[in-house]
Amino acid sequence: MAIIDSTQEKISKDIVSSQTDNILNSVEEAQQDVHNTYQIEQQLLDMVRRGDTVHLQEWINQAPAVRPGKVANDLLRQLRNTFIISTTLVSRAAIRGGMDIEDAMLLSDSYIQKCEHLNSFEQITNL
Repeated sequence: MAIIDSTQEKISKDIVSSQTDNILNSVEEAQQDVHNTYQIEQQLLDMVRRGDTVHLQEWINQAPAVRPGKVANDLLRQLRNTFIISTTLVSRAAIRGGMDIEDAMLLSDSYIQKCEHLNSFEQITNL
């Protein structure tokens, strides 16, 4: 028995529609996970602001898995951008905690420049 062209077209459209819905739902779920990192970020920045190096080191040793938002298509650029964002936020928290503005800015700039010269995930993560 042959499939009628209009029926086949409808089936194809339904399949594409279903696949599109699945993709959009996956993106929405991923975005919700990304936006849930705000509280973790604030805890980290609060430790920096308070100069609480003991708890900061403990947090780093047991850091929760955080998936940052997508800010680049290339994975290495994504990591660099995330590093730059993090460094900027941490330097501002340090300033709010009393660190000299010029010192914080110079350190932030220095780390960002070093990051730009690194070419592997391991090197950037280590930095």
